[in-house]
Amino acid sequence: MYRILKAIFGPLFRLLFRIQFFGRENVPAEGGYILVSNHRSGYDPLFIAVGSRRQVHFMAKEELMKIPVVGWIIRKAECFGVSRGSGDTSAVDTAVDYLKKGEVVGIFPEGTRAKPGTILRPKSGVSHIAKMSGAGILPCAVSIDGKCRLGCRIKVSFGKFIPFEQLGLEGEGASGLRNATRVMWNQGVLPLLEELEGPANQ
Repeated sequence: MYRILKAIFGPLFRLLFRIQFFGRENVPAEGGYILVSNHRSGYDPLFIAVGSRRQVHFMAKEELMKIPVVGWIIRKAECFGVSRGSGDTSAVDTAVDYLKKGEVVGIFPEGTRAKPGTILRPKSGVSHIAKMSGAGILPCAVSIDGKCRLGCRIKVSFGKFIPFEQLGLEGEGASGLRNATRVMWNQGVLPLLEELEGPANQ
C-alpha cells in the first residue's frame, strides 16, 4: 500500500507544488536508521516520503490517527501513533522494533510545526530511540517558501548519514542523550536548513 500511495502522491505533489530534492544520494540503500527533520507543515512527511528512496515509517501524533480518511491513509502507509506528553513507551517500542528489522523510522524532534523562519528546541526522544536500537541518523531539512499553499516552493534536503558511533551516546544518562541531540540537530539538520534558507531565528 505504501508504494501505491507514493505512486499517487508523488506525481500529484510535483504538480501542486514547486518541489525540489537535494542530497538524495545520501539516503542509505539498506539498513535501519532514524530520519530526523525540522517540521514546517502537515505535509512534511509526504514531501520527505516522495523524495526518499526508502519507505519511511513516520511517528505521528495519535490525534491524526483518529481523523477519518487521514487516519486510514496514515495506517495504510505503516506509520504509527504517539501520545504526546504522556511518556508513550509503546511508540518507542514500535520505533525500535522497526529499526532492528532494518527499516527506516521518521521523527520530527521539534514535536510540532514551527512557524516560518523559526526553529523549535528538539526533544531528546530521538536520542533515546537511537540508544535503544543502536541505529544511526539521517538528517533532513524541509524549507517552505512562506505558508504551505498551492504553487509554493518546497525544498527537501537529505544530509550525510551520522553513524551511531558518532552520536556521542557514550555519556551516562541524560548527558549522553543531550550529546546525541546536539550532534543530530546542530551538526545534521540545522546546517542543511541554513543551506536552503539561511540562518533561522531560534
